[in-house]
Amino acid sequence: MSASTRLPISLPMNLKEAIRSKSIIVVCGAGGVGKTTTAAAIALEAARDRRTIVVTIDPAKRLASALGLDAGLGHAESEVDLPDGSGSLHAAMLDMKTAWDDLVDRYSPTRAQAQRIKENRIYQGVSEQFVGSQGYMAMERLADLNESGRWELIVIDTPPTRSALDFLEAPNRMTDFIGGSLLRWMAKPYAAAGRFGLRAFNFTAAPFLKIADRVLGSQVLEDLSALVLDFQQMYDGFKERAEDVLRLLSSEETGFVIVTTLEGPPLEEAGFFIDRLVDERLPLAGAVANKVVPIELADANPAAARDADPHAIGAAASLGAERAQVALLDAADALETFGTLARRDRRNLKELEARARGPVTAVPLLTHDVHDLEGLRELGRYLLRDR
Repeated sequence: MSASTRLPISLPMNLKEAIRSKSIIVVCGAGGVGKTTTAAAIALEAARDRRTIVVTIDPAKRLASALGLDAGLGHAESEVDLPDGSGSLHAAMLDMKTAWDDLVDRYSPTRAQAQRIKENRIYQGVSEQFVGSQGYMAMERLADLNESGRWELIVIDTPPTRSALDFLEAPNRMTDFIGGSLLRWMAKPYAAAGRFGLRAFNFTAAPFLKIADRVLGSQVLEDLSALVLDFQQMYDGFKERAEDVLRLLSSEETGFVIVTTLEGPPLEEAGFFIDRLVDERLPLAGAVANKVVPIELADANPAAARDADPHAIGAAASLGAERAQVALLDAADALETFGTLARRDRRNLKELEARARGPVTAVPLLTHDVHDLEGLRELGRYLLRDR
């Protein structure tokens, strides 16, 4: 769909209103733009009056540290000790191995097959690296949390934007992978040989398998074909679940929040993702411009600092004229630099608002890192302020 034919969308008046009307928030953005801390801050603020959970796909420890979870995050939910004693907040991190094991248990026709898959050496070695795996497992976890009925708000912190597109595509990619013709072809020898193994199959009948047997060994091929065959028997479950999750993402209870800075590459990726949401008719709850240089500096006058009287400034600040002159020149240089950045941010913020068809929440460039609950509270006040 071209830009000119995209369906119109409009953002709510502010992010606070949007989040209050949703039960699922999916936070997306490029790496390094503050996406994980934004997700945590949104969850922390929402937890004041709703049972909330935030789940990160990022294995870094930033979220656990900021939430005061010294033991770190795991696949199971950890309760966050809120100092004011109000609200309910839990946090978790997607553990790929645990997620895959849960998936195998859920969709295997029998317990014996599930156990056979988990004992398969190929599965044990590559289960965390399957194509589309991270995005699909994030979808699975989201669906599980939603179906549990325990949470009034679920906040999902996704991989960086290009991977977050995989987050949208992961269900179809995973089912296509499992049901693909190549994998069906690979499984044929094992199916033909029955459960006696590939040693009952004549490798000379297939030149490719003959070469593979010589390079990899028949035991590796047997494990691989067994895994493929077992996975294909779970295909219907994968496909049905994928369709359910896509319906959930496109429902009115879900909202996507795009986080970016106003620099070139992250800003372009944010715009690309917004366009993609429009194309897929997925609900955009809001856009956040992080680390924004104060726009007031766009109209600062560096010349005023350069032309100021160093004697008067020095006397007022107890610096002396010479030191005051140096300070004034440094201040003028800083104003010029920040003025240039502020003008860039003002221009790019307008472009982002045009792309998002509505107001964007601007979070100012902070002078300190957000590394604890107090910092998250401060960030949350910027994110969810009333307009």
